[in-house]
Amino acid sequence: MILNLINQLIYYSKIHLYLKDEDEIFIKNILFGVLNVTECQSDVKVNEEQIKNMSTPDSIIDKITDYAIDKKITENRELFKTFIMGIVTPKPSEIIEKFNIIEKERGISKALDYFYDICIKSDYIKKSAVDKNIFLSGNIKDKRLDMTINLSKPEKDNKEIIKQIKAVNKYPKCLLCKENVGYFGREDFPARQTLRYIPLKLNGEKWYMQYSPYLYYEHHCIVFSDEHTPMNIDKITIKRLFDFLDRFNCYFIGSNACLPIVGGSILSHAHFQGGKYDMPLFSAKVKSRYFCDNFKYVNIDYLDWFCNSICLSGKNRDEIETLGNEIISRFNEYTDENIGLINKTTENHNAVTLISKKDKDNYKLYIIFRNNRTDGEYPDGIFHAHKERHNIKKEGIGLIEVLGLFVLPPRLYREFNEINDILTGASNITVNDITYNHSLYVHKDMISKLLLMKNDKINKEEADILIKNYSLKICVDILGDISVFKNTLKGEEALNKFLKEINITKGE
Repeated sequence: MILNLINQLIYYSKIHLYLKDEDEIFIKNILFGVLNVTECQSDVKVNEEQIKNMSTPDSIIDKITDYAIDKKITENRELFKTFIMGIVTPKPSEIIEKFNIIEKERGISKALDYFYDICIKSDYIKKSAVDKNIFLSGNIKDKRLDMTINLSKPEKDNKEIIKQIKAVNKYPKCLLCKENVGYFGREDFPARQTLRYIPLKLNGEKWYMQYSPYLYYEHHCIVFSDEHTPMNIDKITIKRLFDFLDRFNCYFIGSNACLPIVGGSILSHAHFQGGKYDMPLFSAKVKSRYFCDNFKYVNIDYLDWFCNSICLSGKNRDEIETLGNEIISRFNEYTDENIGLINKTTENHNAVTLISKKDKDNYKLYIIFRNNRTDGEYPDGIFHAHKERHNIKKEGIGLIEVLGLFVLPPRLYREFNEINDILTGASNITVNDITYNHSLYVHKDMISKLLLMKNDKINKEEADILIKNYSLKICVDILGDISVFKNTLKGEEALNKFLKEINITKGE
C-alpha cells in the first residue's frame, strides 16, 4: 500500500508541483528513507486521471500519515504531513525564479495566480479546511456587509494578543519571521516546510509576500518586513503601501493599527495584509466631500460607511502621501473629550487603520481613526465591540472587519444551529432554560429577540436568514462602537472640527 501512495504523491508532484523527471528518483528515495521502505516494485500503477483532477493532496497525504502513525514513525500528524509535503514542494529559489519569469512574460496577475496555486497544491494554504468555513453576506442600509464563520482557527481575545506581544521565542522569533521558511515546527509552533514567499522592495527595504495558510478571503496575503521589528505606522508606511501597489496593482494592501485592542493579532513584527477580494468598503458612496487649498489635486471624501472612513484619492501619490501623513500625525496627538477621545494617559491611545488600492493610475488611501483607551465602564475598550455584542465577536476589530468582512469564531457554527432548532421548534429548550451555565447563555438576549421576530411556523431556511440578518446588524453596531467619530450629528461636527485644524474644510 505505501508504495502505491508514494507513487501517487510523486505523480501528483509532477503534475501539480512541477517535479522534474530528473528529480523523481531522488525525491522517491528520500520518501523511502523517511517511511522505512526497503523494497520497490516497478509495476505499481496509479490512477493518473484522478490525480490530475485533484485540487489538494489531502487524500494522498492523509493516508501516508496514517501509515506513519501506525508504524510508529511519527506521533504528530500535522508536523509529519507538512514535513512530507515539504519534500515535494519546489525550493524557494525555484518558485521565486518561476514567479519572476511569469511576471516578466505574462504580467503580475498571472504570476500571482501561479504562486497562489502552488501554495494550495503544496497544502501550505489549508484549502480543504478553509472550504468548510461558512460565508454569509447581506445588505444593511443599502451597504453590503460580509461575515465568515472561521472553522479553521480558534477564537482569540485581546488579553492573549497582549501576551503574544510580550512573548519571547528563540527561533523563529514569531510566526512572521523569514526564518519560518522550511522550519520543522514543534508542539507549540506550526511546521512551515511548505512555506514560500516572494521577496520585494518597499521604500528600498527588504520585505516579503506570502499567503495566509488560513485564507479569510481570496488571495489573502501577508507582506512582512525582513527585520523582526514591532508594527508601527510612521511617515514611510504609506510609501511602502504605494510601492507595493505599483508592482502588485491587482491587490489591495493595508496596515492594522499598531496598538493592542484596535490592532492586529501579531503586533511584534511589522507587516501588512492584502489580497484580491472586493471588500464592501470599496463600494461605499461618498457622504461628504472635503477640500484643502494646499492639496487641490487630492480628492478628500468622507465615506457613507458604518465606521468613520476618510478616503484620499488621486493620481499624484506624493501629494496623497504628504496629506495622509499630516492627517495621521495630527490625529495621533489629538484629543476631544466631548466625544471621549483622549490621545494619551500613561500610554498612547490614538492610532489609525490604513488600507490602499490602485485603480489604473489612481491611488486610493483609506484612513480609519482608532483609539484603544479603556475605562471602568468599558474595560475591554471604549472604542471596541461593547460587551453586549461579544456573543458574536469579542476579538479585536482589525482592518479586515473595517473593510466590511467580519471573521467570526468557529463556536458560532454550533451555536447558530442550536438557535435555529429553538426558533423552529426542533428543540424543546425555552429561554428560561438558558441559565448561566448553559452553552447558549451568551446568546440569551439575542434568542429572546429572535423569538419575538419569528413567524409561528418558521422553517429552517427562514430561521437561518433571521439569524444571519440579526448577526449582520450586530456587526454594524460593532463598527459603530469602534468609531471615534460616530455617525451622528455630534460625531460629524467633531470630525469637521478635527479636519479644520489641518485646513481641511467640508464642501458646500
